Amino acid sequence: MKTILLILALICANLTAYSQWSTDPTQENLIRQGNEVIREFTIHTDNNGGTFLVWEDWRTFGPNIYAQRITTDGLPKWDEKEGHIVRAMQGNDELIATIDEIGSISDGNGNAIIAWSDTRDGSHVYVQKINGTGQTQWQYRGINICTDCHGGRVKIVSDGNGGAIIAWSGVKEDFNQPSEVYIKRINSSGVGVWQNDVIKVTHNAEYGNDFLNMVSDGNGGAIITWKQNSVSPYGPGPMLAQRIDHNGNVLWNADGVSMGIIIADIDQPKSVTDGNGGIITVWYDVRNSSGNLYAQRINADGQPQWTLGGLPVCTATEDQINPRIISDTQGGAIIAWEDARNGPSNHDIYTQRINASGLAQWTADGIPVCAQPSSQYGPQITPDGEGGAVLTWSDARSADAFNDDRDVYAQRLNGAGALLWENNGAPVAIGERSQGPVAITTDDNGGFVVVWLSDASIFASRLNKDGSLPVTLVSFEARKENDNAVLTWTTTQETNNKGFEIERSGDGKHFEKIGFVDPHSYGSDTIRNYQYLDTNPLAGSNYYRLKQLDHDGKFAYSKIVNVNFGKASRMSVYPNPTMGDLFIETARAGGRIQITDMLGRVVFEKRMVKPRTYIDIKDLSPGMYILREGASSQVFVKQ
Repeated sequence: MKTILLILALICANLTAYSQWSTDPTQENLIRQGNEVIREFTIHTDNNGGTFLVWEDWRTFGPNIYAQRITTDGLPKWDEKEGHIVRAMQGNDELIATIDEIGSISDGNGNAIIAWSDTRDGSHVYVQKINGTGQTQWQYRGINICTDCHGGRVKIVSDGNGGAIIAWSGVKEDFNQPSEVYIKRINSSGVGVWQNDVIKVTHNAEYGNDFLNMVSDGNGGAIITWKQNSVSPYGPGPMLAQRIDHNGNVLWNADGVSMGIIIADIDQPKSVTDGNGGIITVWYDVRNSSGNLYAQRINADGQPQWTLGGLPVCTATEDQINPRIISDTQGGAIIAWEDARNGPSNHDIYTQRINASGLAQWTADGIPVCAQPSSQYGPQITPDGEGGAVLTWSDARSADAFNDDRDVYAQRLNGAGALLWENNGAPVAIGERSQGPVAITTDDNGGFVVVWLSDASIFASRLNKDGSLPVTLVSFEARKENDNAVLTWTTTQETNNKGFEIERSGDGKHFEKIGFVDPHSYGSDTIRNYQYLDTNPLAGSNYYRLKQLDHDGKFAYSKIVNVNFGKASRMSVYPNPTMGDLFIETARAGGRIQITDMLGRVVFEKRMVKPRTYIDIKDLSPGMYILREGASSQVFVKQ
């Protein structure tokens, strides 16, 4: 496999586009177009090659929670780019309520379970499940999991059995008491399964508890960490941990296990499982006047494994902030952070690997992932599936005195700390707008999905693990000749090229295969020119792309080109016959489409928000149907 050099697009060699994913970092993949405030968001895999995205959205007068599923093709699955509502405010709720925190996990069955705290009626913790088609599964507006609790910070992990474990900090019944930590497990129906229902984890914190984190213990239970405010609401205090098993039994000391007496103020703790029923926690610590990073490991029996108070991860000059942590799959961890050692206005991204004994495995005080001028912000990290990590961040290297525009970059490291992609990061999004903050997850299909905010909209990109594509595509063009669309493209270095599938779309989003072109020669290293003639183009816009196939099963998509053949006809329905995906093009928006069987029974209805739309009719029985919109109708066959 040769490395792709999409010469016309100047893309980084480490980004691969699959289906609708853009190969050009200047052309972002839009997921949600917004003009309103979008605040907190979270992403995770759907365990089927796609991604669940959940966010707080102010498109009305107050906060609501929306979700979207991004397909393996990079397309928003539900309601085009609007998302499905998970939690809706009503009446005065919109004017007075707030959302404190959102957490979401995959249940392992193609659904997402979402937890949050909102103030619609005091301050309670709610949960909702949304399935793969975007339908909420539990009661409207979510289940209140503790009616006499008033919660703030919320964390959620899978119980490994289709349900979830939710933890939160707050009070129960008495608002005058300090904040405590509570935990509850629910099954796949949202019903509590523990005998005591809600378990109080913390005790005797005079000024409450803060900085809640939680990870799965790998056996259906969870490990919780928190800071105990024993001196003042915001001052020094110990970091504590507790393990709860799948039956709701408290396994460690009743008051929690201390990570050591920490006399300095701490902040930003993050935790990860050690893979053996224990936990590794990293935090920001000002014991050395400047803020450095320290970590502690507690084993499955609740015993601290490293020096009480934690071992140093980085004690370089100035501050190290915003740590993020993942398992290294060998009992240790890989940690990334934002580092000001090169100046308070020149934050860089650094990383370090520590083993099960807490010893640094890479250069002391970390290796620079990106040390470009200006600052890099908010690193996020995910495992690469091979003992290394993929990082992404918001990057101001292109900012100047007149703007603070930020871009999105990414980097992959192996288990030895070697940078595998372009020095200082591969560009993910370098458009005209400012990008960030960012989030990243694996897609369970050998790649990684990065999501970011920009101008109140949500964008995404997919990164391939090795960044290689099978063919060097020099050009790809389309033109109109009489009633035909002529596609031409030029390639070089066709090592392992199996050929090209030609795909067409009426809306630029939903494509179908219309032809195939064999390679001119196997193993060619010279310029090759290709042509394909579409003798039956669609009325209106025709969008084309190439799907280049490899003999080893890999593939890559070209950019999209367009040819227009005038106004669309009254109605176009394709493909016909269909296995379940039906694309409809009409002359106007706002109409209503209706599908009836041959006995006249209505089996599907939907309003056409746009002149072109896509519907999923996989649930229809095989047979012949009639699709109507206004005075137009067309017969199609469902196979």
